[in-house]
Amino acid sequence: MGGYITDNYGWRWIFYLNLPIGLLALVMCRALVVDPDYLVSQRAKLRTRHERFDVLGLCLLSVTMTSWRFC
Repeated sequence: MGGYITDNYGWRWIFYLNLPIGLLALVMCRALVVDPDYLVSQRAKLRTRHERFDVLGLCLLSVTMTSWRFC
């Protein structure tokens, strides 16, 4: 099917056709897949905790990502 679409319409049409199918799949998964009760309670418990932001981790991550850019 992909070869036929590519030969007759161009390679971009494969992405144009997959976009609505992917969006439909995303909407259906969001509507039909439900988290178990223990995960919902754990997530609610974690949201009530206020932890400090990891400034050192962010700085080290920035240095690492910048180093990768210039390698």
